[in-house]
Amino acid sequence: MAAPISNFSPQTGEACHRKTGSFKAASKDHKKKKKQKPKPITEVRVDRSVISKLHVLNKELDAVRSDQSLSRGTKQARVSQLETEIQKIGGLDAYQAASKRGACCHGNTTTSNWVIKQLKKFKVKPATEETRLRLLDVGALDNHYQRNSWLDCTAIDLNPQTGSVIKADFFDYQVEEGCKYDVLVLSLVINFVGDPKKRGDMLRHCCQVTKENGHLFIPDTQAVL
Repeated sequence: MAAPISNFSPQTGEACHRKTGSFKAASKDHKKKKKQKPKPITEVRVDRSVISKLHVLNKELDAVRSDQSLSRGTKQARVSQLETEIQKIGGLDAYQAASKRGACCHGNTTTSNWVIKQLKKFKVKPATEETRLRLLDVGALDNHYQRNSWLDCTAIDLNPQTGSVIKADFFDYQVEEGCKYDVLVLSLVINFVGDPKKRGDMLRHCCQVTKENGHLFIPDTQAVL
């Protein structure tokens, strides 16, 4: 007697399923997968849109302010229009809220986890916990690095959202020679500055607050370029 067929194949599968009574159910499951409805616009997509629009408007605002060819009246009118558009979106508060929700949604892919991974990968992390690296996190939503005992982190932002972040403007932030930082993080900060000259000033200031042979991280995305 021939052995019973146990494996499904294009030639024998239909007959096998009919004998077991499972073919009909399998067909229904297959149809259900094909009829899946498209996902609605999520909060994450809305947040990305807010971030992108604010970057575009801020770039345009800085461009208008630095445009010497515009008359005073034209410049004031355009600046006022752009500032109104920014406020309608929610301004800096909306930007930070969207960024914070995005960080929560992406879990282990947040900037702090990525930076920690790189510091370990390139053996920047001290061999013992007796030595701590000084880290400055600019534009911080929270002090995410404080959970690492080998890091002495200072988190700053123009508009702090938590008590663990110090209110400070990076352009005005000064440190004494013996207190410079080993690591500096500018996460989604550079591109929030619309004026190319100010971006250059920001990068130059990085050298003033970071130790010689220090480490600079500038995590960014194409969406804000």
